[in-house]
Amino acid sequence: MGGFSTITPSSTNIAQTVWSYGPRTLTDIQNMVVAIQNNNPNVLATLGDLFYIPAPYYNGQVSLTQVASFVSNLVQNYNAAGIIASFINSDPFSLWHMDFVTNLIQSPYLGFTNASQILSAASTSALASIAMSTNVPVTTILALISNAALVATAAQGLLYGLANNYYYNKLIYTITANAASLTFSTGAVINTNVIIAQSITIESGVSLTCNPKTCYFVAQVFNNQGSISPYGSGGCGGNGGNGGSGGGGGGGSVVILAVTASVGSLNVNGYVGGYANTSYTTGGNGGAGCAGVPFVIVSGVVIPMGGNGGSPSSSVAFGLGQPNGGGGGASLCCYGGTGGGMLPQFTLSQTTRAS
Repeated sequence: MGGFSTITPSSTNIAQTVWSYGPRTLTDIQNMVVAIQNNNPNVLATLGDLFYIPAPYYNGQVSLTQVASFVSNLVQNYNAAGIIASFINSDPFSLWHMDFVTNLIQSPYLGFTNASQILSAASTSALASIAMSTNVPVTTILALISNAALVATAAQGLLYGLANNYYYNKLIYTITANAASLTFSTGAVINTNVIIAQSITIESGVSLTCNPKTCYFVAQVFNNQGSISPYGSGGCGGNGGNGGSGGGGGGGSVVILAVTASVGSLNVNGYVGGYANTSYTTGGNGGAGCAGVPFVIVSGVVIPMGGNGGSPSSSVAFGLGQPNGGGGGASLCCYGGTGGGMLPQFTLSQTTRAS
């Protein structure tokens, strides 16, 4: 049986699997050894035997460099990127496990362009496993997602794989890797939907106002020594009671994604509701405030609250503000309604994952 005569059933799980193959299968694997050593796929009886590619590598008969060169030849000259991807997706005979795959796609003898063509046909779960692997650094993910050969859905699969599995730090390092650092030393109105930087500093005494409904900050380090105030961009206030003014508008939202963060002062409360008309003595209570904008927060960030409704006297309760919705104003007789709003949809902990 040629080079495989040295395999014993007790050496490794891979060797045990190969040991159980029939005579023709062992012949196919020996042909694979020759094909890889000579970088010549034509030695194989059929390209259907390609799923055996890792077996000679595990047995020490070929090097990773030889395997990567062989796979590169297959992708470039035999249009086999999809075939290789199918093996990564299905892991036949447990030969294509992630240690092998992640080493292969990072080999310079395969190249990121060929690797990108393969991963363009990889499954969502395979892409997630690759992105999460401790064997795959941020620099590799960057090289892949910036390669023109990688389709957009595969690039999304790598990034979504990090986010969906709580690898936020690795995701943030990837997103911010090529960004500059940013310091706010004077007050400003933020009109950009998302601010991405390696570090973001808001100096003491500086106030930022968010013009869009939500301010997004993505940074490796976020240091807020000043204040951020996205006023009046959430839900509207509730209707006032008979004669009462409506509740104040709900506050906006602040999204901070950071590896380390000092969140500082985030003023996201809504406006206070108007006062009631004291000439009214009858009527209904104030209505609920409108629901506000969903938001995401990092642990420790204040939940946006709508303003409380107004009241003509201390004996008549006003409507209470709720997340992103202002409370209804009270009339002389009747209470103001509670503001409607939405609680946080996601709470992202800064220490959920270290990777």
